[in-house]
Amino acid sequence: MHNQNRILRVFKLITLLKTFPAKTIKRLSQSLEISERSCYRYMDLLAELGFQVGKDQHNKFFLQDQVPYFDE
Repeated sequence: MHNQNRILRVFKLITLLKTFPAKTIKRLSQSLEISERSCYRYMDLLAELGFQVGKDQHNKFFLQDQVPYFDE
C-alpha cells in the first residue's frame, strides 16, 4: 500500500504541475500532504523520468509542455 501512495502522489504532482498557475513548493507539499523536502525529492524523480520541471521568476514550479522520452 505504501508504494501505491507514492505512485498516486507522483501522478497528482504531475497534474498539479501541468495546471495553471505555477505553484510554490509550499503549495505543492500541502496539496500532496508531504514535507517540502519530500516534494523536492518527487520533483527530482520526475526529472529522472524525463519530465522537465520549470521554475519561474517567482520560484513557482510548473511542468513544461513536453512528453518525456524513454530510452529503451
